[in-house]
Amino acid sequence: MPYKRKTMFSYLCTLLFLLLTVFQIRCSKDVKEIAKELPQNVSLFNSFFKYEPLILKNNNANSIVSEIHSMEMDKENNIYILDIKDSNVKKFNKEGDHLFNIGKRGSGPGELSFIAPITAFCIKDDLLYIYDIGNLRINIYNINDGSFNRSFRISSGIDRIVDIVVDENNLIYLLTVKVNENKLIHVFNEYGERVNSFGSYALPYSKDTMFKLMFAYYEGTIDIASNGLIYLAKNVPVVTRSYSNGELKYTFFRKELRNQLPDLTKPYDLTCPAIAKMKIVDDSLVFNFIEIRRDKKRFLIDIYSSEGEILKADIIVPQEVYDLGRIRHIDDSGNLYFEKFPPDVENMELQIYKFNIENFRKNFKKENT
Repeated sequence: MPYKRKTMFSYLCTLLFLLLTVFQIRCSKDVKEIAKELPQNVSLFNSFFKYEPLILKNNNANSIVSEIHSMEMDKENNIYILDIKDSNVKKFNKEGDHLFNIGKRGSGPGELSFIAPITAFCIKDDLLYIYDIGNLRINIYNINDGSFNRSFRISSGIDRIVDIVVDENNLIYLLTVKVNENKLIHVFNEYGERVNSFGSYALPYSKDTMFKLMFAYYEGTIDIASNGLIYLAKNVPVVTRSYSNGELKYTFFRKELRNQLPDLTKPYDLTCPAIAKMKIVDDSLVFNFIEIRRDKKRFLIDIYSSEGEILKADIIVPQEVYDLGRIRHIDDSGNLYFEKFPPDVENMELQIYKFNIENFRKNFKKENT
C-alpha cells in the first residue's frame, strides 16, 4: 500500500509538470503575438517622466532593508517600506534618512507574521493599515511614532488579501484573490465588522474554469477616488473596473488584448499580460502599469480618464529602466518608484521617475485640437 501511494503521487507530480509546461508554451505564444503589436517608441516616457534617484541611507542596523515587498507615501512624502523578511515597515523621510520601524515579528499585539509573500498595506491620514497574513488580522499603527493602535481579525473564508484601501468614512476595503470566492472586495468598518462584499469574477464557474485558474498568475490592485469610486485592476481577465456603492460603473481594458483574446470566459488565456500596478493620479487619471511576461518582457503604461476613456496608450518604459529596477509604487501624483536591481543592502537606491502632469495635459490637448 505505501508503494502504491508513492507511485500515485509520482504520477500526479508528472501530470502537474506536463500541464504547467503546456500552459507556459501557450502563454509564450500569446506574448509573442501581443508584443508584435506594441510600438517601439519610448519618447513618450522620456517626455512625461524625469529621473531623480534617492538613496535610503543606512543610518543604523535597524534601517537596513532586507527585501522590499511594497511601498507607500504619506502627505509629507515620507516613505514607508514593507520589509517582508524583517516583518516590519521601515519609515524614511523624503531625503532618505531612516526614522523608525513599525511592527516586529511575532504573534502578539502589534506584531507581524509574514508566512508567505502575500500581504498589503496602506496609509490613510495618520494611520497605517497592514494585512498580517500569519495571524489573519489587520493591524493598525500610528504613523507619527510607529505605535500600535489596534487590530481586528479577518472573517473566516477571506484570505490571500493582496491590496487594501481606506475611504473618507474609515471603511476598509480588502481585495482578495482566493479563487473559491466569487466576491473580490470585502468591506469592513473601523471596528472590524464586515459590512459589504462586491466585485464578482464575472466568469462562469465550472470545474474546468476553476482548475485552469489554479495555474494562473493572479494578482490585483485597488484604489479609491475622492468621489468614492473604487477602482479594481485584475489580471484574470486583464481588466480595470470601477464601482460605486458596490455596483459596477465603468469597465475598460486594452484594445489589443480584447482583439487578441475576445472570449473573457477563458481567463487562463489572459495570464501573460498583467497589470502590475494601478493608481488614481491627480484624482482624475487612471494609471495602468502593465507587464508582459516570459518570452519578450516589456512594460508599458496606459493612462485613462476616470470614466474609462483611453487618453494615452502604449507609453513604453525604456529597457534600461526595467533592466535595472523593479516597480514598487506609484504615488498620487503619478511618480514611479523603482527599486534598483540588484539591490545594494548597505545603501538601497530608489529610482524615481517624476510625472510631469502639466506636460501630459498639454500633449493630450494638442492631439485633440
